[in-house]
Amino acid sequence: MAGIVLISVACATPTTARPPTPVAMIAMPEVSAPQQPPVRRATGQWARRRLGYTALSYQMPDAPEVLQLNDDDHCELARLSRDEGRVRYEVRSFEHEAATLHNVDQLIAGALTDIAQRVGGVRRSQVALTQGGYPGVDLTYDFPQTRATVRVRMLVGRTRSYAAIVSYPIHADAYLRGDVARFHQGLEFDEGDLPEPDGDGALGALRYVEPVGAWFAVQMPGSPHREARTFTTPDLTRPRVTYTVGAASGAERFVVAVTSFERRVPADALPAVVTAMTASGWRVRDERPITRQGYAGRAYSLEQSGGSSVTDLRVFVTRSRVYEFVATHPAAPDSACSARVRGFFDSLRIL
Repeated sequence: MAGIVLISVACATPTTARPPTPVAMIAMPEVSAPQQPPVRRATGQWARRRLGYTALSYQMPDAPEVLQLNDDDHCELARLSRDEGRVRYEVRSFEHEAATLHNVDQLIAGALTDIAQRVGGVRRSQVALTQGGYPGVDLTYDFPQTRATVRVRMLVGRTRSYAAIVSYPIHADAYLRGDVARFHQGLEFDEGDLPEPDGDGALGALRYVEPVGAWFAVQMPGSPHREARTFTTPDLTRPRVTYTVGAASGAERFVVAVTSFERRVPADALPAVVTAMTASGWRVRDERPITRQGYAGRAYSLEQSGGSSVTDLRVFVTRSRVYEFVATHPAAPDSACSARVRGFFDSLRIL
């Protein structure tokens, strides 16, 4: 039967510098005698456990062995061997340079290059995914000589990367394949290590944006730049987060702003939104009530002095948040600009 060779290159020793990009640690079958068919057995207890020092919790069919690999980088490994070593589960975490949604693709690409150099075998599939707001990739490798398959799910957080690895017989039955799927699907994260949704803010193609913890989803024409600000009414100041995409010329600008309140939104919060706009030189030319998903709101059309630019504003108030969806564009937009504005407002959802 096959054993497992662990290639661990991401958790540095105290005398080794930390790598600048995340590098997955892959379990590879050794070349050995052909494997026997897998033993069919119960799926186990699948208790949920947290990986130390991380935002990740996971499930395995039995209690794993947990090892701390390095005191400095706080790298931890949880592993479990089943069916006389024919099936092995493993979860690891390791630190990397800070990630935002703007550079996470480069971090993943660096890890994939390293995996390709170290794993060998035959790569059967590579699928990009997002799990719990954490971007990553699923990789599947076959090893015909040992009749084994290795599946790796690598996910990238703001300060750590995570690898969930399982090795099993290449002709596994449906029960075992169900356990493998449950292992990967059971990964759960809290928000503590989420990559900051800090894009370059440049105008581009429409894409869905759904920042975890902001409770909205909308199509924005580019990867938005995130900025923490404050929202002020005559009686209080509250945290406000904005997500912005715009043309370098300033002719087009799309903004989503979310202001959070401890309890209910005060009555003067919505008027304060419009007051801030008019104080910046905008004039309200149209106003009407609207609803979205049962939430009451207001739609505004504002124009700048001279009439060259128009801002369309939708404001919605929930129990504890104020949402502002803002599109600024030329007063006579071309068809591409009109399509971006329409896609932005038609797609907005409050979660």
